Order: sequence, then structure tokens, then C-alpha cells
Amino acid sequence: MNFNIGTNFETHFLNNIIEMNNKYKNNKITEMYGSLKNCVSNIPTARPDFRIPDITVLQFKEYVKKCHENFISFNYTANSPLTSDWFYKSQIYYKKFSDFLKDMEIDVLTLSHPLPIFAEYLSNQNFGIEISTILDVNNIDAIKYYCEHLDVKKICLSISKNRDFQFLEALAKTKYVNRIELLVNEFCNIKGIPCQNFYRKSCYELHSLGGNPDNFFGGFPMKWCSHLRREPVSWLKSNIIMPHDLHYYTEMGYQNFKISGRTLTTKFITNLAEVYLSEGKDCFNNNLLSLWGHVNKISANNVNTSNLEKIPDIFLSMERLKEIDFLKFFKEKRESCDNVLCEKCTYCHKIYRTLNR
Repeated sequence: MNFNIGTNFETHFLNNIIEMNNKYKNNKITEMYGSLKNCVSNIPTARPDFRIPDITVLQFKEYVKKCHENFISFNYTANSPLTSDWFYKSQIYYKKFSDFLKDMEIDVLTLSHPLPIFAEYLSNQNFGIEISTILDVNNIDAIKYYCEHLDVKKICLSISKNRDFQFLEALAKTKYVNRIELLVNEFCNIKGIPCQNFYRKSCYELHSLGGNPDNFFGGFPMKWCSHLRREPVSWLKSNIIMPHDLHYYTEMGYQNFKISGRTLTTKFITNLAEVYLSEGKDCFNNNLLSLWGHVNKISANNVNTSNLEKIPDIFLSMERLKEIDFLKFFKEKRESCDNVLCEKCTYCHKIYRTLNR
């Protein structure tokens, strides 16, 4: 399996990844992703500058060079979904944009807006294009269009499809399966309902604008996400892929997986890398919530790292979920959760009660 993981640009983290790539023979971190602050690069991203590491252009270039020396490609995330970030730009801007990234020697560019996608396609750039999960691509014809007409290298699939096995099996039978990347540890939901139905689009847009430094509207959107913790069964309803369940996807033909966490601590994202590379065998924490990036620790205009390793007071055993074979139900039921009322199914609620006996 090939894993793409976010980096915080700490040398110690990269060294940890190099060591793990030597340790695990069949699974590798083959790509890292990240970005410079917008104020440094003038390239918009879906994270406010206060959540992006404070590094220089030279430090960034040296980091990419070290990645390449250790057979790890680099993916630059210019994934702002805001039209205002791209519409009022001249052709000169887009040329400078491409030239800058070529000079940084990046391998892949992640985008989430049609304007830069088309601009970079037309520029005959030297790097591949990845479609961000922010674009929520969830249709096989759309995937065909991106691959055949825009020659994209990868598409990070909508997280809403992670448990839609009927869709995944159909997609796996196409020639595009090798260009698909699955995001494994995205927990975004509101009381078990996928967050793209509520805040996700506006969340990325607001963070592209710089966040919510004055905590307007009760700290929207991060503090509104606390609904996730109020109903513990919501964690089971999240469209995550647990480390021990990766085999369900590789058996269909999927080989590319993405691990989020680029704004977190070296300890946290190193542990995430280890648990996924080992497919759950080297599990640093048995709690399902240990795969979570702790968005509740992100305050208005700063990141509180003092408690990033502290998991909320909810325990959902991944070992028990593996014993139960939790995901098998979704593979066998042949119907997407999008098409069923949760109250008519109750599977996740039954499993939650089983875990808490």
C-alpha cells in the first residue's frame, strides 16, 4: 500500500517516516503533503496561516529535497475552495504560481477549485495534479472526465464513499482505480450525518479566509463540531477506514491512502503513520478516537497543543471492532448509508451497546 501523509515540516518527523519505511516492507509512506503560509508563498490553501508551520521558502525546498533523497514524493496543497482566491488572478499570476512550484521541485499539486485545475492543465506543468477531497468527487463519470480530459494524477475520493461498497466495487472495475486515493481518518459528521451536508464546505471556505479570530457565531465552525462528541455512537458512524480494515479496500484493488494530520504534533502524526503502516498491528492506542485530529483543541486564532494527546472521555475499542468485524456489515448490506434512515438500521447503535457491555 502507498500512503500519503501530511507533514508539519519538522525534521524529526521526516526521520521517523524514513525509519518506518525501512521497517515496513509492503506498506510505505510514498508521499508527503503540506504547504507554506499564504503570506509567504501567495498561494492560497484551505488552512489559515496560524495553523501552518512557520518556515521559509528555503527551508521548504530543503525539506522537499530530503524527501526526494529518501524516495518520498512531495504534494503541495493549494486547496483553497474560494472563487475569490482564484478568479481575480491574471495569467501572469498563474505562470508565477507554476514557476514557483517547479522551482520547489514538487511532484504533485492538490487543488480543489476548477480555475487552477484548468489553468495548471493548460500550462503543461511538470508536476501531477490531484483533486482534493474538498471537491467531494463521488461519481464515476466525473472521475473519468478528470482522468481523461484533464489528465489528473490522483483523485482523493469523497469521504462519503468510504463505506459505499457497491460504488467502490464498481469503481474498482474501471481503469481509474489506480488514480483513486482514500482518506482514512476523517471523522467529520454531525450526530452521525456526514458533515458535507452541513458545515464542511463553509468550514474550508472560512479557514481559507483566515479562520474566525473573533469567535463570531459561537466559534463557528470548529466549536459547532462538538455535536460529534455529544453522541458517542457518532464516532462509529464516521466514514473512517480503521487500520485493520484496509484489507477490504486492497482486496478490491485500492492501493493509495491518505492520512490527515499535517497541523498536529510530530508525536501524534508519527503514531498515526505507524498504526496505518502496520495495519493496526503496532497500535499505539486501542481507542478509535486516537485516530482523530482533535479539532476541539483549535481555538479562534491559535492552536492549543498542550492537550493534543488527550483523547475525549469516550472509549471505543478498535480490538473489539476488529473481533466483531464491524465493517463487514457495510460490505455485505449492498446499500449505501446515504439511502437509508439511520433509525431504520440501528446497526451502529447495536455495536455501540455491545462495546459498552
